[in-house]
Amino acid sequence: MTDAHDDHEASRPAAPDADSGDDDEQEKVFEAVGRLLGGKASEEEADAWAVMQRPLFAIAVFGAIGGFFIYFTTMCDPNYEATGRRRGMKQLMNWLGYTIGPRWSSVIVGVVLLVIFAFMFFLLVKRSTRKVLEF
Repeated sequence: MTDAHDDHEASRPAAPDADSGDDDEQEKVFEAVGRLLGGKASEEEADAWAVMQRPLFAIAVFGAIGGFFIYFTTMCDPNYEATGRRRGMKQLMNWLGYTIGPRWSSVIVGVVLLVIFAFMFFLLVKRSTRKVLEF
């Protein structure tokens, strides 16, 4: 039983090397489809919406989290005395929120959002090209 299994494994084609990459395989597919259907291979830029989706999602998520962070820092009180379970953690979070303050938390959130915007503009300027078949 193992001999048949070994023969089957030996007859299986080898996996493509990582060095050959997907470009070589894509070229073969484009060539085959071009011969079959008569299409012509060309390149085009990725559309703007495909480039902007992930950064806009990141801006929405971080904007919501940053809003809660700013709200948290405005509620911190220098005279707060935590009681009950997890008293030390409550006291630490209050001290940290009061120390940072709403002004600096707004600056931190704004800088991170600015970095995400800059990254999105960089992606829009440097749009990747993709290969397509035209019929």
